[in-house]
Amino acid sequence: MPPVRPIVVISRCIDFDACRYNGQVIRASLREELEPHMELRPICPELEIGLGVPRDPVRLVRSGAGARMVQPSTGRDLTRAMETFSRDYLDTVADADGFILKSRSPSCGIRNAKRFHSDPASVGYKFKRKLTVSGKYHIVCTLHEEMEMDITVRKRR
Repeated sequence: MPPVRPIVVISRCIDFDACRYNGQVIRASLREELEPHMELRPICPELEIGLGVPRDPVRLVRSGAGARMVQPSTGRDLTRAMETFSRDYLDTVADADGFILKSRSPSCGIRNAKRFHSDPASVGYKFKRKLTVSGKYHIVCTLHEEMEMDITVRKRR
């Protein structure tokens, strides 16, 4: 009788398919090293809920009701579709012995997927504020930390 091979669910973008949002695959030697010893079951949740390749990125956004999965470029809220898929899929892999999931992915990451602030700016809101006090200001966007600027406000004559 052949030895029983453990069943491991693995992110499809890791060595299996060019299914990442940008149409790329993550090259690693995991597949060739593990496949002889275990049954690998690749999955891409974003493809399973109907998103294509390439696709506009999705984000996890904090809200009062918890995290939401949104596609900022389209304004689509994908939370319900992802929750339904996840619940249904997990029922089909009850026999899985383990998971190898893409870190920092909004659909696969477990602890380190970035969560953005819930803010109307995530769906095209334009922030306007009138600065009335003279001085120098350093402004950092709370949604996109890499967006920052220095401005100087002078009194009108």
